[in-house]
Amino acid sequence: MTMDFVAERLGHANFADLQEIDLPHCDLRTIDVGNGEVFRNLRSINLEHNNLTSFGGLIHLVNLKVLCLNYNKIECVFPKRKTTSPNSKKGPPVAHSSDDVTSPQSFTPVLEKLEVLHLGYNGISNLKALQLSRIPNIKGLFLQGNEISKVEGIQGLQELRELVLDQNKIKTLSEMSFIGQRRLQELHMEDNRLRDLSNFQPLLNLQRLYLGMNKIQELSELHKLERMTNLFEISLISNPITRRLMHRPILVYRQPNILCIDGIPVTNDERTKAEVYLMDHQLASVVNTDGAESNLPNLQTKPQAPLKVTTVQLSTSMENGWSIGHKFGQVEYVESLTPQARYNDRNDPRAKLRASNSYPPQNIPSSYDVTRHGRHQPPTSSSIHLAKPQGQLPNGGSYVLRGNSNSNFPQPPKPK
Repeated sequence: MTMDFVAERLGHANFADLQEIDLPHCDLRTIDVGNGEVFRNLRSINLEHNNLTSFGGLIHLVNLKVLCLNYNKIECVFPKRKTTSPNSKKGPPVAHSSDDVTSPQSFTPVLEKLEVLHLGYNGISNLKALQLSRIPNIKGLFLQGNEISKVEGIQGLQELRELVLDQNKIKTLSEMSFIGQRRLQELHMEDNRLRDLSNFQPLLNLQRLYLGMNKIQELSELHKLERMTNLFEISLISNPITRRLMHRPILVYRQPNILCIDGIPVTNDERTKAEVYLMDHQLASVVNTDGAESNLPNLQTKPQAPLKVTTVQLSTSMENGWSIGHKFGQVEYVESLTPQARYNDRNDPRAKLRASNSYPPQNIPSSYDVTRHGRHQPPTSSSIHLAKPQGQLPNGGSYVLRGNSNSNFPQPPKPK
């Protein structure tokens, strides 16, 4: 692209009044606009769908604010000059960086007024090699649709507000990936290969985070976002973590300022329900069957001790007018079978007395399922009758009496 080419395309050479240039699909390979003085008022330029490999002469457009270079072949911000190999006068050309502001060693800032840069679909694989830190005042950087696997080389972009890294090949983030990005407010990393949420901690002022179509599986990863207290919108659509829909109440509970999850606003009613739901530990669908550990982050259930079941004979009379007949009043005495309890039971004379006086479950009607309770099978009763026995019972434990409304106990005679 030369000034003559621009004049031909525009139909005039009054470059001083130009504020915007739009030249896509022009098969451009290089940019030569002199020192850029004639384009001093140019603010925006679109060069999509060309064959540029560097910014070339664009670095001289000192007042440029928006630059769109999607669908090119950009390898580096700065052009490389080709010189003859020093070992052979007729040798193949060797690429060298120029010795002025384009030299990678000088780190001289360029395009200091540029705020928005589009570099999508350029086949970029090495983000660090772009040397984007030389453009210090970028606020919006769009790198979607490239081959980036590591987030690096953007430490110098301390004015960055929005970063788009959708449709790349990012698997993990390093501790240095977002160092210095304290002003970043919006991050897009959809359609990558992320499996965890590590190393987002430097983004203390992030407000929007889009992580759809990744490979995040564990609910425990969500607690890694707790330090991002300014986050009010997040998207995890099409991640394995969203299949059970448990990510939503956890985010509502852990992120007090969250307003939108997966594109759906968070209501006050949902926030209240999430708080009650998690604080009461009503999470049976995601708790392991052994009760040892919950699948939710930082939520655990206490392990249950083994149980010992014995029987105790009760008086034939019950409170509240309940009577179940002679020889049929039995409850289950449930005691935690800890090692200390076993030792005390073997050496306590009262334990032997309880064993000798325990009433065997003979002639108990079939509607009272005592033996099946010991095997942890569900009772067949349609209701549960609790009776408080009269007199003394062994200390500790609990007393449970089960039955249904269709018992075949003999009914007590009606009072005359």
